[in-house]
Amino acid sequence: MTTTRRTAGLNQDERDLLIEIKTKLEGVTNDVKELKDSTAARLTLVEKNKAETSDVQRLVADGEKVHEDHEKRIRETEKTVTKIVTWGSAGVLALGIAEFLLSKLF
Repeated sequence: MTTTRRTAGLNQDERDLLIEIKTKLEGVTNDVKELKDSTAARLTLVEKNKAETSDVQRLVADGEKVHEDHEKRIRETEKTVTKIVTWGSAGVLALGIAEFLLSKLF
Protein backbone atom coordinates (compact mmCIF):
# COMPACT_ATOMS: atom_id res chain seq x y z
CA MET A 1 0.00 0.00 0.00
CA THR A 2 2.84 2.40 0.82
CA THR A 3 4.57 1.51 -2.42
CA THR A 4 1.32 2.14 -4.31
CA ARG A 5 0.97 5.63 -2.84
CA ARG A 6 4.61 6.49 -3.55
CA THR A 7 4.49 5.25 -7.12
CA ALA A 8 0.95 6.45 -7.89
CA GLY A 9 2.22 9.38 -9.96
CA LEU A 10 4.74 7.27 -11.95
CA ASN A 11 4.16 5.63 -15.28
CA GLN A 12 4.78 1.91 -15.88
CA ASP A 13 8.34 2.37 -17.22
CA GLU A 14 9.34 4.35 -14.14
CA ARG A 15 7.82 1.70 -11.86
CA ASP A 16 9.67 -1.05 -13.73
CA LEU A 17 12.91 0.92 -13.42
CA LEU A 18 12.41 1.35 -9.66
CA ILE A 19 11.72 -2.36 -9.26
CA GLU A 20 14.85 -3.20 -11.27
CA ILE A 21 16.95 -0.76 -9.20
CA LYS A 22 15.54 -2.18 -5.97
CA THR A 23 16.32 -5.75 -7.10
CA LYS A 24 19.89 -4.82 -8.05
CA LEU A 25 20.36 -2.93 -4.78
CA GLU A 26 19.21 -5.99 -2.82
CA GLY A 27 21.74 -8.08 -4.80
CA VAL A 28 24.53 -5.61 -4.05
CA THR A 29 23.52 -5.57 -0.38
CA ASN A 30 23.70 -9.37 -0.26
CA ASP A 31 27.11 -9.34 -2.01
CA VAL A 32 28.48 -6.83 0.52
CA LYS A 33 27.14 -8.95 3.38
CA GLU A 34 28.80 -12.07 1.92
CA LEU A 35 32.08 -10.17 1.51
CA LYS A 36 31.87 -8.96 5.10
CA ASP A 37 31.16 -12.46 6.39
CA SER A 38 33.96 -14.05 4.35
CA THR A 39 36.41 -11.32 5.39
CA ALA A 40 35.51 -11.87 9.04
CA ALA A 41 36.01 -15.62 8.63
CA ARG A 42 39.39 -15.10 6.96
CA LEU A 43 40.52 -12.70 9.70
CA THR A 44 39.46 -15.19 12.35
CA LEU A 45 41.52 -17.87 10.59
CA VAL A 46 44.55 -15.56 10.32
CA GLU A 47 44.32 -14.65 14.00
CA LYS A 48 44.03 -18.31 14.93
CA ASN A 49 47.12 -19.27 12.90
CA LYS A 50 49.33 -16.29 13.67
CA ALA A 51 52.62 -16.76 15.47
CA GLU A 52 53.00 -15.12 18.82
CA THR A 53 55.92 -12.70 19.22
CA SER A 54 57.28 -14.69 22.15
CA ASP A 55 57.28 -17.87 20.04
CA VAL A 56 59.17 -16.15 17.23
CA GLN A 57 61.71 -14.68 19.65
CA ARG A 58 62.23 -18.11 21.23
CA LEU A 59 62.76 -19.70 17.81
CA VAL A 60 65.26 -17.01 16.83
CA ALA A 61 67.16 -17.49 20.10
CA ASP A 62 67.19 -21.27 19.56
CA GLY A 63 68.49 -20.73 16.02
CA GLU A 64 71.27 -18.49 17.30
CA LYS A 65 72.28 -21.13 19.88
CA VAL A 66 72.42 -23.80 17.18
CA HIS A 67 74.47 -21.50 14.96
CA GLU A 68 76.93 -20.79 17.79
CA ASP A 69 77.22 -24.52 18.50
CA HIS A 70 77.94 -25.25 14.82
CA GLU A 71 80.59 -22.53 14.69
CA LYS A 72 82.25 -23.92 17.84
CA ARG A 73 82.31 -27.45 16.43
CA ILE A 74 83.68 -26.25 13.09
CA ARG A 75 86.52 -24.39 14.85
CA GLU A 76 87.35 -27.48 16.93
CA THR A 77 87.32 -29.68 13.81
CA GLU A 78 89.61 -27.23 12.00
CA LYS A 79 92.07 -27.32 14.92
CA THR A 80 92.02 -31.13 14.93
CA VAL A 81 92.60 -31.31 11.18
CA THR A 82 95.47 -28.83 11.47
CA LYS A 83 97.09 -30.97 14.20
CA ILE A 84 96.71 -34.16 12.15
CA VAL A 85 98.16 -32.50 9.04
CA THR A 86 101.05 -31.03 11.04
CA TRP A 87 101.94 -34.33 12.75
CA GLY A 88 101.45 -36.21 9.47
CA SER A 89 103.76 -33.85 7.64
CA ALA A 90 106.35 -34.14 10.43
CA GLY A 91 106.10 -37.93 10.24
CA VAL A 92 106.55 -37.95 6.47
CA LEU A 93 109.53 -35.61 6.81
CA ALA A 94 111.07 -37.82 9.53
CA LEU A 95 110.58 -40.92 7.36
CA GLY A 96 112.16 -39.10 4.42
CA ILE A 97 115.18 -38.12 6.51
CA ALA A 98 115.46 -41.64 7.95
CA GLU A 99 115.29 -43.14 4.45
CA PHE A 100 117.94 -40.73 3.21
CA LEU A 101 120.24 -41.50 6.12
CA LEU A 102 119.73 -45.24 5.79
CA SER A 103 120.44 -45.08 2.07
CA LYS A 104 123.74 -43.26 2.76
CA LEU A 105 124.80 -45.62 5.52
CA PHE A 106 123.97 -48.92 3.84
